[in-house]
Amino acid sequence: YYTNQNVIHALKAINNSMYFITSSEYKDNEGILSEYSSLNPAIETAIISNSKNLPWIENPQDLYNYITLFLMEA
Repeated sequence: YYTNQNVIHALKAINNSMYFITSSEYKDNEGILSEYSSLNPAIETAIISNSKNLPWIENPQDLYNYITLFLMEA
């Protein structure tokens, strides 16, 4: 039952860097990222090209590159 919890209050309160990664072909990906970013300006986002629902399978190199980049910033 934890997959449908409202996390808006938590996202607004977190004062750490957060990284959200989505796929280029995912439905309304930019709108979703924009909504999260509006809740907390500390959220950094990235979009993986040439992928839809399984970016870790469809484009693992780009996912690896973003994770590496984000971890180097932390």
